[in-house]
This record gives sequence, C-alpha cells and structure tokens, in this order.
Amino acid sequence: MNTAEIVAALRAKAPEVVEGLTDTAVKKLVVATLGVVRDSIAEAAPGRVVVSSLGRFTIRENAKEADAEGKRKVLFMAAKAADEKVAKVDPEARAAKKAARKAAKKKAD
Repeated sequence: MNTAEIVAALRAKAPEVVEGLTDTAVKKLVVATLGVVRDSIAEAAPGRVVVSSLGRFTIRENAKEADAEGKRKVLFMAAKAADEKVAKVDPEARAAKKAARKAAKKKAD
C-alpha cells in the first residue's frame, strides 16, 4: 500500500481527520508517522514494542548469529479491530464473560 492509497483510504474511512488538509500534507503526515514507528522498531532492544492502535512487534535476535550485525527477526501482530473490542467495553458482555469464567473455574474445582 503506497502513501496515495493510504491518503485515499483515510479520506474514505475518516474524512473528519484529514478535513482541511491537502493530499500533500496528509502524505507528509503519513510518511512522518510511519518513519517514527519504523525508527522506534529499528532502535528497540529485543522484546516487545506495542504501538497503540496498530499492534505489537516482537523483536528477536538470532542466537547463533548474534555477533553479526542486523541478524534480527521482527514479528508483527495486528491489533484487534474496534468491533472486536466491543465485548471488552460493553459492561453487560463483560459481566457475562466474567460469570462464564467463574462457572468454568467452579466446575473445574
């Protein structure tokens, strides 16, 4: 996905966010934002880096080739969409989940 496609998707999905900005300004904002994320991942120590609303990056170094520079693996797990998080926010759904967990735990004991 290139920056022009990202700008078009932003204009379609969240027009209020980019309202009043030119395509060039939005492209610069997207490139700068992704650059910050890229640099943060590149400079991070092995472990997890969580980027809010995007997901988490797990950084691993290859133990056999740790002496060689650049021998890292970066795995990405996308964040759940807002629709999938509704059950966590909805108090009734949260209460139902909690009751189900308690019942399962009680049954296991």
